[in-house]
Amino acid sequence: DELPARSSWWSIVTGFARRNVLGTVGLLVVIVMVATALFADVIASYEPTHNDFGAMLEAPSVEHLLGTDQYGRDLLARIIYGARTALLVGFVSSFIGCFLGLFLGVSSAYFGGRLDLLFQRIMDVFMAFPLIILALAVVAIFGTGVFNVTIAITIPVIPRAARIVRASAL
Repeated sequence: DELPARSSWWSIVTGFARRNVLGTVGLLVVIVMVATALFADVIASYEPTHNDFGAMLEAPSVEHLLGTDQYGRDLLARIIYGARTALLVGFVSSFIGCFLGLFLGVSSAYFGGRLDLLFQRIMDVFMAFPLIILALAVVAIFGTGVFNVTIAITIPVIPRAARIVRASAL
């Protein structure tokens, strides 16, 4: 018997993109954001921290596409360079939160009994708080900064990931 012809790589990708339009749009947004963060030095025409007191609070123009802030800093340059921090915080906090949730969820399912019951009640306490309130409380306790914001976003991710992993492991 003759095997059916294999589809080309391109036809598989385009077929997947047609079936999952929202996922494809999301992927394109992430790709654009990552490319923007990687090539921020090339894309941005101004330094994000450069003060130009002669151009304070300018409206959008050809020179400053999104205008300037109260210190004369170009807003587009600040957004472009800010993509680096946003991606770093997002990816690191998601990775760490999911990894810790994986470890705790599998441990809870494996050991079971009283440990599992105690662990699930602790996760219930964390999940009782809305994400934003918990994150704001962590920032209020530890202070601001990239590291502390990463911790503030990581902590609410852990119980949600742990519950999902525990349910799958059982």
